[in-house]
Amino acid sequence: MLQGTVPENNTVPEAAAAEPPFSGQDLLTLPPFEKNNPFPLERALTERKTVRSFDPGRTLSLSEISRLLWAPSARALYPVDLLVALPQGVYRYESQPHRLVRVLTEDIRSRIPVQSGFKQAGLIVLYIIDREKVSGADLGWADLEIGCIGQNLFLEATALGLGSGIFAYINTKEVTKLLGLKDNRILRIAQAVGP
Repeated sequence: MLQGTVPENNTVPEAAAAEPPFSGQDLLTLPPFEKNNPFPLERALTERKTVRSFDPGRTLSLSEISRLLWAPSARALYPVDLLVALPQGVYRYESQPHRLVRVLTEDIRSRIPVQSGFKQAGLIVLYIIDREKVSGADLGWADLEIGCIGQNLFLEATALGLGSGIFAYINTKEVTKLLGLKDNRILRIAQAVGP
């Protein structure tokens, strides 16, 4: 995965290779895909690792982004919102109807992590807890969901031949202000993904 390694058969997924880059529309309907990737789960578990060095010269395709973001919510409460920082801006992921809605036109990827290695990632997912959707005052369920989503994203990234790394050293105050997050929304952790 480091230095742009691709899956064992040395091919980039066809949809990703053929798809033209998107220019930064405000609403992006993510393409559907068959959930029958021949990449074995056991191999993804074995090869899954944290990557801290990314290729800034390659962006992710909408097909790759679609595959990375589709993991479901535990208990279907959706207490965690996913914001996706891309070169075209920051988007909110809406699981139904599986799309991205732009909330900020600025590329803030380099301003999110404290560690420099993550700043080159093609995509950074921000895990935002919505306190109003958490039962009671216990954020434990939301943290559990973040862990599950993060691992699912790790496995899908591995299957796509991409690197990934979850990181907690975030410029939280700056990013919270940039995104205009209200007090009931907590930026908890982030995950970088890219070649």
